Amino acid sequence: MREFILDLNVDLKPHQQNYPSYFFEDLRKSGKVTIVIGGTTYRAEVRLKPSLLELIGQLISSGKVRTIPDQPVDEAQKKLEAKIEERFESCPRECDDPHIFALALVSGCANVISRDARMASCRNQIRNVVGHDHCADVRIIQDQATYNRAR
Repeated sequence: MREFILDLNVDLKPHQQNYPSYFFEDLRKSGKVTIVIGGTTYRAEVRLKPSLLELIGQLISSGKVRTIPDQPVDEAQKKLEAKIEERFESCPRECDDPHIFALALVSGCANVISRDARMASCRNQIRNVVGHDHCADVRIIQDQATYNRAR
């Protein structure tokens, strides 16, 4: 079964312009894909988006969610943020999702469904500088071709 982290900027309704139908179709199928959630920041952001909160609730009920404990994700996020601060004068403006990198690192899930192309730029800017032990090599999935290649 393939696993994905669902970034909070993803369109959730089929009529929205950037709705990833290829992902949501597989998510509805038995045994195809699951999503990975965890970390205080991720959970707080989900609570701010009622449609995503409802979706995750439904997916938990159907066994389509793997939940990572918050503490290890929060610790990885803090370490990543400290490394970024230590190595850069200021955090690159593209790097506003350290909780996603931390969740990917702790969970081992490198596939991120996102509309945010800046996340790949952030990964490219910081990963070699802060170290691979602190920043996961995430695959940003924004189209069906990339999705189909995801492990």
